[in-house]
Amino acid sequence: LADGLPLAPILAPERPPTTLDLPKVRLVKETKALQEELREATREMTETFPQDSGSWHLAAQVESELSQSAKAEEYWGRCLELKPRHFGPYLGLAELLTSKGQFQDATQVLQKVFALGGSTGEVYLKLGEAYENQGMLEESLEALTTGVKLFPQESNLLYGLGRLQSQSEQLSEAEDNLKKAIALGG
Repeated sequence: LADGLPLAPILAPERPPTTLDLPKVRLVKETKALQEELREATREMTETFPQDSGSWHLAAQVESELSQSAKAEEYWGRCLELKPRHFGPYLGLAELLTSKGQFQDATQVLQKVFALGGSTGEVYLKLGEAYENQGMLEESLEALTTGVKLFPQESNLLYGLGRLQSQSEQLSEAEDNLKKAIALGG
């Protein structure tokens, strides 16, 4: 009671019922249809620019993502014929070969990058993984250690090295590298 007057109950404002009118047409395309559109776009691109290694690289990436490994390999091969010093296709091809369990072939592909004078943290990481998958732990440790020396800010390399060191019972080194990887945001 305020000043002897009864308080009126507080009522929530009445809300109109919520309605949602959905369109009567289907808005989401089927996955197959989207895949076909993507393939058609890359086909047109490679036909329009048959001498452009970038168009073949993109087509290979699309086919790889769509689990069409034979086509992806073919397209990365075409890309490398056109521009053998372009390192991206080597990485894509090595990743594809690794996913197929062809670790020795992946190692050979990555070695070609080094033979061409190229190196990136990702190449060392993929090489270390390929060696590890072949059971070649010393070679894997060597590749990852070299990669970390050349690219000390690559958190994925530090993480990969730390993980492998922990498996090799190099626990203090593993801890140091894993802490560095975390500090870098990896």
